[in-house]
Amino acid sequence: MPRQGLNKQAVTDAATKLIEEKGLAAFSMNELARTLGIKTASLYAHVKGMDEMLSDIKRNVIRQMAEAEAAVIEGKEKDMALFALAEAYRNYAKEHPSLYLLVMNNPNGDSSALAGAAEEFSKPIRTVISQFGLSEKEQANYERVLRGMMHGFVSQEECGAFSGQAANLNESYFLAVRIIAESLE
Repeated sequence: MPRQGLNKQAVTDAATKLIEEKGLAAFSMNELARTLGIKTASLYAHVKGMDEMLSDIKRNVIRQMAEAEAAVIEGKEKDMALFALAEAYRNYAKEHPSLYLLVMNNPNGDSSALAGAAEEFSKPIRTVISQFGLSEKEQANYERVLRGMMHGFVSQEECGAFSGQAANLNESYFLAVRIIAESLE
């Protein structure tokens, strides 16, 4: 019988918090059960297993990122929207590095977790890019370029690849965004 007050969402929330605090490498079902004060076997009354739980977390992270991006671009157009979106993307990745990496690295190759959420994840980016009057093919290309630049930058920043360089990281990031914005015009 499941512990009273414990449900799938509470388990997922606790798992998300643990991953944020300790990183994915240190996360385990045993650690989650210990945190919740239950036996490991009791977790399976709420989730089928690690894969299902990580899929749920990935969907939640994608939703959070998309909502944050959508909120900052609302009412903004073109360059203003592009810069706001890029800043929100980078901020989320920096504020939640373990969760961001969970989604972006997709360690289990679990495409089902991302398949349904891909549309939601891409919507704010497509909303911004669509303001520039490009063909559908050009929009798809720019979406990939923008996502690639943002992810590449925050990944390099996270692993310390830019340390010891004279240029300010914010200036470098927004220079990349500005180059994309100028190319879109």
